[in-house]
Amino acid sequence: VDRHPSLRKTFSAEHGKPLQIIHDTKEVFFLQEDASHLSEVDLKQRLSEAAWKPFDLESGPLFKIHLWTVSPEEHVLLLVIHHIISDFWSLDIMIHELGILYPALKEGSEIHLPPPPALQYLDYVRWQEEILAGPEGEKLWEYWKEKLSGELPALNLPTDRPRPPLQTYRGASETFHLNPELTEKLKALAQANGVTLYIVLLAAFQTLLHRYSAQEDILIGSPSSGRSRRDLSNLVGYLVNPVVLRGDLSGNPSVQALLQRTRDTVLEAFEHLDYPFSLLVEKLQPERDPSRSPIYQVMFVHQKAQRLGEEGLTPFALGEAGAKMQLGGMHLESMHLKQSVAQMDLTLTTAEAHGSLLASFDYNTDLFDQATIERMIGHFQVLLKGIIQHPEEKISSLPILTEREKHQLLIEWNDTKKDFPQDRCIHELFEEQVEKTPHNVAVVFEDQQLSYRELNSRANQLAHYLRKRGVGPET
Repeated sequence: VDRHPSLRKTFSAEHGKPLQIIHDTKEVFFLQEDASHLSEVDLKQRLSEAAWKPFDLESGPLFKIHLWTVSPEEHVLLLVIHHIISDFWSLDIMIHELGILYPALKEGSEIHLPPPPALQYLDYVRWQEEILAGPEGEKLWEYWKEKLSGELPALNLPTDRPRPPLQTYRGASETFHLNPELTEKLKALAQANGVTLYIVLLAAFQTLLHRYSAQEDILIGSPSSGRSRRDLSNLVGYLVNPVVLRGDLSGNPSVQALLQRTRDTVLEAFEHLDYPFSLLVEKLQPERDPSRSPIYQVMFVHQKAQRLGEEGLTPFALGEAGAKMQLGGMHLESMHLKQSVAQMDLTLTTAEAHGSLLASFDYNTDLFDQATIERMIGHFQVLLKGIIQHPEEKISSLPILTEREKHQLLIEWNDTKKDFPQDRCIHELFEEQVEKTPHNVAVVFEDQQLSYRELNSRANQLAHYLRKRGVGPET
């Protein structure tokens, strides 16, 4: 907290405008409790309460540390940080420094930390303001104005319930794994096509959304670190800036063609990432719908800790239980806390750890059921395998159904055999059905439909007509 001014911030308002206040000193919120008497369920309940307790932006603190002592050898450490003062890159810096401070303080040895960054958050803000006020800012604005011109499409995924009139941000999360073999094949596909793993996963996600919605113009938000300058690499603060990636899936491209389109889109967007998204929304003035997020409704995030990497903090980013790392002599293992917030309709987060990919879908529970997201995960995994096996294939032809769904569709739903009485005629069975469901639809032809009663009446009229002309009942 002493090293990083952002952790000493509070926020107020002056003449209706937000104001950040950096305090010279700020007492550290550090709460230690005995948890030896708590059951695992009770401890998780306490963790969730502390994690989701609202912040007071005006009085703070916006950075809280809770330590529960389960036994002399086991503790649970919870860091609660408001996103307004920190991001994942910042957390990586802080955990890295914790790994230096902890053994030094424990052993009473000299602390070897690099000096605090010369640039502070206010310097970053001033630098950004200078860019936006000059020709570089105008160039950035012209790019985004052209890229996001025209009517911006809202992504209309099939949902389990109608969209509520106001966005509620109620959410949940489903996590899944891509095994090392599949991960290596995805990397090989990326290398063969001159792109990154990020672009392969993004293109696959675009394809999934296209297959669900049938839309060809798809907007996805993806966060950038906001640290395009090297001297910002050790700065703690919220520098993340979402960039808008406008996917073009028109013309039913092949996987290889889509990878190149996606590569061009990503490179262009990240060349112009210094334009703040909030200012972009303000200047574009898209038609606002209180039931949706402006400009994009889905996100793709590929997490990567710069210092602690795949074997360290990265697997912790998805909030899954069981991720492990060594830090300054401490053995750390992640605990899962139930997700209850979703910023978007749908967010795919991926992270590479221990040679495989971890992934999760965060989703709005007003729109989607858990079972729907589980099916979506299955479709995404099938799609990834199809992309690897058939990169020359058109995206509309890629497999998406799981083996279970194919069996259900082709076998179970086509198993229409039905036992019926062998000692009665078909017209007798039909008349019995007429008595049971007289008003149900029996037959449809083009825009005409007849109920069982209407069809039976016409059959009787036809039988009467035939009898008058001497046609036997067998006919």
